[in-house]
Amino acid sequence: MGMSEIEDLSATVGWARSLGYRRVVTVGFSMGACIAVRHAALRADVAPVDGVVAVSGPAFWYYRGTPIMRGVHRLVESPTGRFAMRARGVRISSAGWPDPPPMSPVEAAARIVDIPFLVVHGTVDRYFPLDHARALHRAASTSGNAFADLWEIPDFGHAERAIASETLGDLGQWVRKSVGLSMLP
Repeated sequence: MGMSEIEDLSATVGWARSLGYRRVVTVGFSMGACIAVRHAALRADVAPVDGVVAVSGPAFWYYRGTPIMRGVHRLVESPTGRFAMRARGVRISSAGWPDPPPMSPVEAAARIVDIPFLVVHGTVDRYFPLDHARALHRAASTSGNAFADLWEIPDFGHAERAIASETLGDLGQWVRKSVGLSMLP
């Protein structure tokens, strides 16, 4: 649920580098967005990336401000709920989270200061309101990241299920421009 997956992403970035890729940009949707943000902040010494794109991601742990997130928390916060999630193939620990919790996405965003960072969020996201995207962007910008951008997309819902192919194309253009990649023929 966003805590340990940064190790998976570190391995993936390391693998891409071992294949000879000189530029690696991580793109995460929803929980994957918080994983990409936390990875960029916490594993820069082990598996650095050249940019981060966070789409429809949470900024804060334990957010319960929408009906969907209240339902998610009912599952995540009980042993029975975690068991049910594991039975459906969700990778989630039976132990729950440590106390204190790991660094939040918004705290991690404040540590992303020297690489391009794009936050993308829809105006009709039923999981996380725009406040999350604005908080991530503000944290990075306030910490001195001159490469932090925020896109608020009208009529865009949540994550990969709702994103338009045109927006995906725009993300690709942003990545190419921001990390200095030339256009492919």
